[in-house]
Amino acid sequence: MPKLFPSVLCALACASASAQDFPNRAVRLLVPNAPGSSIDTMSRIVAAKLGDALGQPVFVENRDGAGGLIGVEAGKNAKPDGYTLICASNGSMIIAPLLKKTPPYDAVADFSAVGSFAVTPNVLIVNPELPVKSVKELIDYAKANAGKLNMATAGVGSQSHLSGVLLMTMAGFDSLAVPHKGGGPSVNSVVAGRRTGPSRRRPR
Repeated sequence: MPKLFPSVLCALACASASAQDFPNRAVRLLVPNAPGSSIDTMSRIVAAKLGDALGQPVFVENRDGAGGLIGVEAGKNAKPDGYTLICASNGSMIIAPLLKKTPPYDAVADFSAVGSFAVTPNVLIVNPELPVKSVKELIDYAKANAGKLNMATAGVGSQSHLSGVLLMTMAGFDSLAVPHKGGGPSVNSVVAGRRTGPSRRRPR
């Protein structure tokens, strides 16, 4: 399975704060992902360091759901005073809007990029009770047990969803994609061996 490296960036929601006294109060860092996700974890590290540098607290607010659309749209609608930042990935800034007929925001026109601070690879994991030890064994097992495997994703249109669909397409097997509200909840479902939740077959 190919590795995808999403650039994680901080986007300033319509930065127009006065340079003379900025910041003079707490700054909000919106994270369009669930608590416990990789982006959430990195955001909290950045928030702590940024708070030290600015001399004001920077607090993280998780606004997950819809592949990141909810959190990023909340940033777009925030007061344009420079006190709202968004920590987003290319999943929420690029992929998710492209899947909507009428995107709720324009990643280029609606935001000003501040910088990129991390890259993360996608990782394929399975429940330890599944009798496979490699990607090849997983593919063979999925083909031999058609319709019996679920694929937990961070949400419809997320990188984990599209990567999983790409793997299934290239390898020639099918499974049920179960969207979650983020990477953390999807991993929890895999560890717990849960097969419940809304399911959706991969597009043909």
